[in-house]
Amino acid sequence: MFKTQYNLGSSSTYSFSQHIYQLLTLVGFIVLLLVTNTSFAEKPNPGVAMCPAGTELYGLTDNDYTQLGSTQSPSNPSNTPYLLDNNKVAISINLKEIGTPNSSEPTKLRKEDSYLSVVKYPTGSNSPPSYTDINLNFWQPNTNGTQSLAVRQVGLTVFDLDAGSSWSDLVTVTGVTSSGSTIEGTYYPVSPTFVQKLSIGNSVATNGGFTIYPNTRNCSSNDSRCQASVVFNQAVTSVKVKFGNTEDITSQARSSIRIKLDSYCYTPPPTPPKLTLIKNLDGERIEKKDQFNISIKNSSTLLRSFTTEGKKDEIKGNSGNSGLINLVGNAPYTITERVFEDGKEDKPGEIIGYNATYECTNATTSSSTVMPSGALDYDASNKSRSFTLPNATTNDNITCTITNSTSISYTFLGTVFNDNGGLNLKANEPGTVNNAYFNGIFDRGLESGINDSSVQVRLTNCIAALLLRLLQSMLKAIIALIDRKTL
Repeated sequence: MFKTQYNLGSSSTYSFSQHIYQLLTLVGFIVLLLVTNTSFAEKPNPGVAMCPAGTELYGLTDNDYTQLGSTQSPSNPSNTPYLLDNNKVAISINLKEIGTPNSSEPTKLRKEDSYLSVVKYPTGSNSPPSYTDINLNFWQPNTNGTQSLAVRQVGLTVFDLDAGSSWSDLVTVTGVTSSGSTIEGTYYPVSPTFVQKLSIGNSVATNGGFTIYPNTRNCSSNDSRCQASVVFNQAVTSVKVKFGNTEDITSQARSSIRIKLDSYCYTPPPTPPKLTLIKNLDGERIEKKDQFNISIKNSSTLLRSFTTEGKKDEIKGNSGNSGLINLVGNAPYTITERVFEDGKEDKPGEIIGYNATYECTNATTSSSTVMPSGALDYDASNKSRSFTLPNATTNDNITCTITNSTSISYTFLGTVFNDNGGLNLKANEPGTVNNAYFNGIFDRGLESGINDSSVQVRLTNCIAALLLRLLQSMLKAIIALIDRKTL
């Protein structure tokens, strides 16, 4: 029994070891496959960099690829621009066959994953090779393809998806400038690579030519070894991809590539400067019915005026916000603040009781416009405070905040003078009557002010004097009452 058990155990051990060996072999194969696929997975376009100042970096979304791929009909490619998801750029795609196309199976463009896939079918025996031009055109939005748009730093990557073929595919990538000139982008190779850059003057491709996937190289989908990445440092209005074969193939098979628009730098069109005025209140109103009116003028033209609502230290709702005001560049603007009782213009209040400061900021960080700040100037004749925004330039988005505090302070302006009527008499010297002598008026023609920085003026606390007089009056009344009762 024990021997039988031993033999069974040996058989089980052998069988288990065999399964472990097979399992390890399978795991090793899977790991090797994963490592191989990971090693040659798609790599980012090495030429894509930050956009220049004043421009914005964009690419295509998955929905953009879906829309661009779905607008193409194999027999009737559409030139209708599609407005990208960023709502700033429109793109149209045009396919054009050069040479002898396959009449029954025309070249197709469709969306696969987040790429544009171009599938080309064989032209038949003894036929010269044909090529397909794929044009990506950039347009101003909402112009229906009538106004082209120049974008900078366009990055494009092409993948060859053919496996086991005995010929090389040719891909030519060029750009077109606003003037119509054809330019070559900068090729950024990845390593390792099966891509060969063709020199200018090649019999098939002149500028921007690449031989991708030569001979019988085996590239899987989006294999970085069959990846050609290009960046156009000069602004272009369209990018042209030419796709075909380098040899005169007499027995072709289906071939395909994938196109990815990696990036482009969009320059927003110039917009007029904008201004937003905001009113803040730091502390309660001096008078319960005080409301603040803010207005902005360009020369004598009133652009906007608004009056606050609220009680105490509250600025109710949006009553303290002017909203967006469009300005004209390089022109001064005057912002004025007044106090209205109950918010009524025909009941002006006194703004001097409020301290008023302002601070301006610019959301356009690249702007060179200097932002002012400080205290508002007081105008006694108009009972107002104001400041000037000296200039604003294109694309400026300025916000100026006016803050009033209710810490009441008074400024006394005047001249310290000797009210002697201009007399300079010696003691006991007779003279004539001088009506300017101690008349409480600064007579500039007769009297002179005292220009001495050490002179100080002290204001009398009138409340204390009034209380003293009131107390004295009360005491007198009490004494009189006592005297009456005594009598």
